[in-house]
Formats: sequence, C-alpha cells, structure tokens
Amino acid sequence: MYSYKSIAFTLAKPNPATTTLAVAIAIRLKTTFANQQTPIAIGAEAAGSQANKVEEYQTTKIGSNSNGLCATAASVNRVRSYREVPGPRGIPIIGNSWRFAPFIANRFHHIHRHGKKWELFRQEVQQILLQPQIVKKYVSPLNDIATEFMARIHEMRDENQELPANFLHELYKWALESVGFIALDTRLGCLTPTGSEDSQKIIDSISTFFWAVPELELRMPLWRFYATKTYKSFIQALDDFTEISMKNIDRTMNSAANLNKNRIEANISIIERLVHKTGNRKLAAVLALDLFLVGVDTTSVAAASTIYQLARNPLKQEKLYKELKTVFPQNEAEINQYALQLLPYLKACVKETLRMYPVVIANGRSLQSDAVINNYCIPKGTHIIFPHLVVSNDPGYFREPRQFSPERWFKPNEKNTGNQCRQYYNGPKIHPFVSLPFGFGRRMCVGRRFAEIELYTLLAKIFRKYKVEYNYGDLIYEMNSTYIPRPPLNFKLILRSSK
Repeated sequence: MYSYKSIAFTLAKPNPATTTLAVAIAIRLKTTFANQQTPIAIGAEAAGSQANKVEEYQTTKIGSNSNGLCATAASVNRVRSYREVPGPRGIPIIGNSWRFAPFIANRFHHIHRHGKKWELFRQEVQQILLQPQIVKKYVSPLNDIATEFMARIHEMRDENQELPANFLHELYKWALESVGFIALDTRLGCLTPTGSEDSQKIIDSISTFFWAVPELELRMPLWRFYATKTYKSFIQALDDFTEISMKNIDRTMNSAANLNKNRIEANISIIERLVHKTGNRKLAAVLALDLFLVGVDTTSVAAASTIYQLARNPLKQEKLYKELKTVFPQNEAEINQYALQLLPYLKACVKETLRMYPVVIANGRSLQSDAVINNYCIPKGTHIIFPHLVVSNDPGYFREPRQFSPERWFKPNEKNTGNQCRQYYNGPKIHPFVSLPFGFGRRMCVGRRFAEIELYTLLAKIFRKYKVEYNYGDLIYEMNSTYIPRPPLNFKLILRSSK
C-alpha cells in the first residue's frame, strides 16, 4: 500500500456531490510535453468548466501488488482502466496542454525535469537548510530587513494613511532582500530609495524565467531544433542570475577564508556550509536560484493575502493585536527566536490564509508504480496533481470554508489556547493532508522555515504598530505563476498607541 508519505494527496472523498477529489480523476490528460507522451490527472474544479462531472464513487483505495499491477481492496467492485477516466480527449500531437496552461504552466517544469540529479542535489542541501540552528542564525537579520521595510511602509502612506495600489511590488522587494540574504549571504540593496543594479537584474531574471518556462514547455518545442528568441531570453536570464550569484558567493567564501576558522558554529552561513560540504561553489549558485525562484513571489503574495484577510476581519485582527501586545509591550516589535514561539494565533492566521488562498495552487507527483485511485487504475509514470485551491476550500473538508477562522487550527488542549478555541470552532477534525501549502515529504518546500520566519516577522511588526483596514471591496485573484491578488492593495494603516 502507498503511505501518506509517498503520496500525500490520496484523500478519501467526503463530499461526492462535488468533483474536488484530491487526485482529481475527473480529467484525464494524455498530452505531449517536450516531445514526450506524459499522462496527467488533474483536479476537475481546478480546471474550471473544462471538466466533466464525475459520478459518485466509493472511498479512494490506492495500492499496487508486487508485480506492479493495479490492485485494490475487496470492497471495490471493479477497477476501471485508465482509458475510462472521464475527461476531454486531446488533440493529436498537441494533446490537452492548451487547456491547462493558465494554471500549471509555471509549475509543470518542476515535475518533469527532476530525477536522480534532483534527488542528489536535494540530499545535499536539505541536511543544511533543515537544521534548526541554521534557521536561528537568520532570525536577527530578517528582523532587521523587516524593520527597514517598516520604515518604507511608513513613508509610503499617503494623506489618507493608505499604501499605494501596487504595494505588492514593494512586498516583492522586501522578499527579494530577505531571500538574497539567506541565499547569497549579502544585502542586495532592494530597500534603498534607488535600489541597486544587481537587485534589479535579479528581479528581471526571475520575471523572464517565469515568463519563458510555459512558452518553452507548452508550445511547439522549436527551441529543440534552433535557438528561438524565447530560448535565448531564458538562457540569458539564467546566465545573468548565475553571474550575480557567483560574484556574491565568491565574495562570501573569500571573506570567510580570512576569518578565524574557529568561529562559532551558529555564525557560519548556508553558503559556507554547502561549499565546505561539497567543495562545489556552483552548487551553491543552484541552491540560490531555487530559493529565489520559489521564495520571492510566494512569500510576498502570502504576506499580502494575510494582511488582506485580517483587514477584512477586524475581530480576528483585534485578537491578534492582543497577542502581539502581550509579547511586545512597545509597538516596535523586535523579533527573536523566543518571541516566535509565543505567537500561536499569528501562525494560525497565516495557515488559515494559505488554506483559503494557497500561493501555489497545486503540487504534482509522478507515480512510481501502478496504483488504484478512486476505483481507477492509474499507470506508473502518470503525473498526478493535488489541487490545494480546490480541496482546501471544499465544504466536505472544512466547515464554512470561505470564512476566515484561524481558530480552526487549534487543538482543544493546545498550549496558550486552552479550550477557548472550541468556543469559536467546533467543526470536524481536519484531515492532515487536506491543506499542504508547502508540500509534503521529500519534495516539501526546502525553504519553508525561512519563509515562515519572514512572514511572522513582518506581519507581527505591521499588526503590532498599525490597525489595518481595506475599503475597496473583495480582492480578485488571478492565476499566474502564483495565485496572486490583483491591485489595488491600498491598505489603510492607522498608527496605534505606542503602548
């Protein structure tokens, strides 16, 4: 049998009236990506009206026998073949890729390209990035960056105490500065009035990367025969990023070589540890690229969505303010490792926001052997997509899913909450795999701990110092490389008492 660790998205379907099954048998794709036949199963409602409604099925059973052939529990009457999976039929050669470009384009390349090389790389870096003492080293500098950004926020407010409509772009700069320090052990200067040439190059490189990937992956792969304009732009973006990364990595390593070799362990940066461990500076550049590509827009969008949710839910915001005021008596919150442990409600607010508005709307896995999912035999090699946006907003899994309720994440006997959370939420037990904004298992976001510290630090500072309002109706979200809110983000920041 498959375990949750190997396939985190195999959930029993509690609400057969909808087509929100995690593994989304509702649509079948037999499509060509990069000239390779790759079957894909993806969430029905995530694909919008493209999907056909699926009849009510029995509870999901998943497993394979020792011969790699599909098998299932005796309670399942008949296992249907993969050909019977309902969904639109593909166009010859092109397949169904055109149907799904808007929401899987910028994520699919991560599924397709990784194999043994990715596994070896991940083994090298996660042993470093997931060490608690490594994360602690970056709490103070991330606090300093957030403090600097708070000064910019104060200056950004207009005569109505509102932030500019394009505030998300300012959040990008904050996230870029934070990730830059983590990935390259240097300050890029994104928060200075004029910025810096290198920081702008990185921003441009990331933007070009996300634009070029779907163009190369989902269109006719002419770049395999000659260097197209898009391919050249893609390569140039990677070259520019690598050049800047290597410059900073070399500077860090050369500087470290001149320092006392007996330095305190906690003061050694990620770059130094990785280079010392592998002897490969280019590997550090690859890690930096990964952190930049997945850590800038995701963190900034998560911050914007959380600010929005708390602004539209003043009672929840006041509850958070009381927590912050207890931990930080003065309105200038200074974050340290100890303080982060005293903010359960803030963490629940972030978790609830990412449930409602997951920045990455889906994760994908490639089956390593044949499996039976929802009474269908799914062959080895099929890419299966877990649509967070669909499942985590399904009333079959969450009572009143469109209601912002951080309390739902507390356990009755959880420290610092007691049983008071049950006064606000008395819903069904939450399935542990129904909301996975950072993924799960070996492919879990390797920078998760850093992203959480960035978010908690900035949000604690904002909501300790300001009362936040949003007076422009409901935010509209669109699917780009992330599930992103459209402007305006004119949050109104009202200064609170200093005590």
